Amino acid sequence: MTKKSLLFFGIFLSGILSIFIYPTVIFHQHFPDFGVLAWFHLIPLLLVLPSLRGLKFFGAAALAGLIGYGGTLYWLVLAMKNFGGLSLGEATGVLFLILIILALYFSLALFLAYWVHRRLRWPLFILIPVFLISFDFLRKYFPVGGFPWPMASYSQGGFLPYFQWVDIFGAYGLSFFIFLVNVLLTDLILYWKSREFDVLLTRGVTLVLVVLISFYASILDQRHCDKTAQNLGDLRLALIQGNISQDMKWDPQSARENVLQYLNLTRQAASEGAEMAVWPETAYPYTVDLSDLSSVRLFDADRLPLPTFLGAVSQWPTATALLPIYYNSAFMVGTDGLVTGFYHKMHLVPFGEYVPMKNWLVFARRLTTSVGDFTPGTHPSLLSFNNFKLAPLICYEDIFSDISRAFVKAGADLLVNMSNDAWYGNSSASYQHLVFSQFRALENRRYLVRSTNTGVTAVIDTHGDVLKTLPPFSEGVLVWPISVEKEEAPYTRWGDWVAWGCVILGCVSLWMTFLYIKNKGKSYV
Repeated sequence: MTKKSLLFFGIFLSGILSIFIYPTVIFHQHFPDFGVLAWFHLIPLLLVLPSLRGLKFFGAAALAGLIGYGGTLYWLVLAMKNFGGLSLGEATGVLFLILIILALYFSLALFLAYWVHRRLRWPLFILIPVFLISFDFLRKYFPVGGFPWPMASYSQGGFLPYFQWVDIFGAYGLSFFIFLVNVLLTDLILYWKSREFDVLLTRGVTLVLVVLISFYASILDQRHCDKTAQNLGDLRLALIQGNISQDMKWDPQSARENVLQYLNLTRQAASEGAEMAVWPETAYPYTVDLSDLSSVRLFDADRLPLPTFLGAVSQWPTATALLPIYYNSAFMVGTDGLVTGFYHKMHLVPFGEYVPMKNWLVFARRLTTSVGDFTPGTHPSLLSFNNFKLAPLICYEDIFSDISRAFVKAGADLLVNMSNDAWYGNSSASYQHLVFSQFRALENRRYLVRSTNTGVTAVIDTHGDVLKTLPPFSEGVLVWPISVEKEEAPYTRWGDWVAWGCVILGCVSLWMTFLYIKNKGKSYV
């Protein structure tokens, strides 16, 4: 192969591997869990980057990122085209804009890592993870309120028993570890080719040590949690999966039929001994008026078989605005049909529940016509059932670790994710979404249950293990006895300290590099 062919092969291979490290569905084909690929998915790219400089370096890294993110997030086009009112071209354009931003983050992180390395001679196995984590952390907040969906750590949903220390280091800690191993393996290849056996030995020993420390730390952490966890009692919970297609879900003519379907499934849950039911996001098809909630009865008395935790659109009339304020809400409803508590979703989905940058993306306003333009809630409201405090996580709020952490710090005993991934059809989205819930459960050492419209409905324990699921795209009831445990995880106390540490170290390295350039008078890459 020519040098140019090797370059494009390395870029392409890393891009393709970056797709399959996550749960993947392509043309309705659900691929096996290839999360193990994450530990060397960057190696082909890292082998070819050292020969490049300037814009060629930047462009090569960006192209690999574009391929990887594109294959991971392709399903966004399905939602925008099928239910957002956009043409295929417009939906692809919005996706491409998102992919460009993500790819630029990725390429800029690698660019800065090599830029610092070539001046300060700091090791790449520290610099590359530091800058990649720093820009992953930036993605949590920008653009459009944050979109930290494709993080390297989320490739390991099927291997969390080996990484129980996530309750200390969080998802960013595991991503750092994955990047570290990728760079160390790359160094082994490069130093073997250059016959620098002293450095080769150092990198090899470092790799073995970090892997052994990881395994040992996971075992110790698990033993500690098993000893110190406080059992608060048992709760027999029913998770309802209605499997209502997205076009019928918002059809006013189908509203009564949809409610009857959920009521019948809830009666089935009651017959199986459930104490409480959880319906998915916006499963209740009528808008709830918040102006006098104490007198609002969502169901006729005794029609609801179980106390039910359900999702619905709610509105608050305003004297000044022409239209009421709408929320995506969760309600706790008793068997008498009265509301006993509610929560408004705090982190809305951009281009689904609101349109960011409306003045610039005029055509994208049609994306909210199906469900409305929502207002975010302002604080985490716990809902109660018996002696348990429940934390509602609506839709992709479980992707943002700060929200789950805030709920647990406020006293949550159980995390409850209500979601509707029917927007994305039979794609990778719902399977990728499940992994986020696994991490939120492990980080905070809380059970997390998921009630979804079309899947994946699941019960996840405090170790991040998926105990039981319902088949996607099927109607069903999952009744499971939850042994509610309470354990104060270090991550809950400290948050994303690994990410903040990377940001600080990255800034220090850049400052020292600028001082070096100033003294040496050099500014090339």
